[in-house]
Amino acid sequence: MSRIKSVVAVFAAACIAASAACSHARRESAPAIGFSPPEGFNGVVLVARGRGEAPQVMTYGIADAEAGRSASRTTKYQIGSASKFLTAVTMLRLADKGKIALDAPIGTWLKDLPYKTKTSVTLRHLLTNRSGIPNGVMAVYKTDRSKVERDIPAAEASRLFGSDALTSEPGTQWDYSLTNWVLVRAIAEQASGLPFEQVMHEEVFAPLGIAHSGIPGMAFELEDAAAGYAALQPAPVRKTNRIPPYAAASGTVYSTVDDLRALMDGVYRDGYLSPASLRELATVAVPDQAYALGGRVIDLTEGEATKILWEPGETGAYRAVIAYEPVTGACVVILNNTGLPADQIGDSAKRLMREALRGSQRQSGSETKS
Repeated sequence: MSRIKSVVAVFAAACIAASAACSHARRESAPAIGFSPPEGFNGVVLVARGRGEAPQVMTYGIADAEAGRSASRTTKYQIGSASKFLTAVTMLRLADKGKIALDAPIGTWLKDLPYKTKTSVTLRHLLTNRSGIPNGVMAVYKTDRSKVERDIPAAEASRLFGSDALTSEPGTQWDYSLTNWVLVRAIAEQASGLPFEQVMHEEVFAPLGIAHSGIPGMAFELEDAAAGYAALQPAPVRKTNRIPPYAAASGTVYSTVDDLRALMDGVYRDGYLSPASLRELATVAVPDQAYALGGRVIDLTEGEATKILWEPGETGAYRAVIAYEPVTGACVVILNNTGLPADQIGDSAKRLMREALRGSQRQSGSETKS
């Protein structure tokens, strides 16, 4: 365990140092990275070899078949569960400001939950999907879908879906439960006194200059938004998920490839998060899932470890992968709106990230210009 902690500490320290050193650097141009998209791919792909380097952006197919609108660099896509990483960053910002504490019992903010739940479950347990709280949202969904799809306050949803008895001791079992994230939203609102959408805007989007991302509510009807499709031939068939606002912390963020790259760079910008919070993002809490706070940390090599922040997501026909290496700022973003298998998109992202990392290594000795 001590060895794992030391590796995490070294990794986090390197990330912080590299971010400060590279924040204004510009690397020399490099040859384009070749990419063959999966068959039937529609969407946008971004690859960047490092901070300060112009990204390579590739667009494919359609964004809106009925309107005849092609995918473009500015097209907005839903990113599904990759939203959880943004939620974790939001909560770490609140923690850095002293408004919340990861290891405080959730009853600090949610006082109407059962005694065992509110006194033994912590915010960290929710953010790592180890709360032991059963997935009350899906249990109700199976019996009465209309109750789940109502637009109700997060505090009310927490009582409605989070009041069943714990199924395991907090911190002992991993369960990818939507209910965890309903409670996270409610805590953010209780701690800040603001709607969650505003909290994320003020803590993430605004300070990082993210202008084309947000939380849309029940409907995803925005200018330059990609429509989701279950099929395009012989005629377009749309496929979307109606996710109520109380579940926004789990998977309703929309964004563009450039915004997501800027966001990842910004998180590792010197001073945006405390060193302790950056370490939290890189600390795997559930080894068999490679799960940290709101996302995964994976290793793309079998020899020397290259740790990658790995944020996949899917909702309806939308698929997303964000891969980011904090030391160099190498980044891959893939956004899709036609329901391709997640493993195909994930494999493509890994191939591109390996190429981006090779490019970063080749240029590591190149002169930088401010």
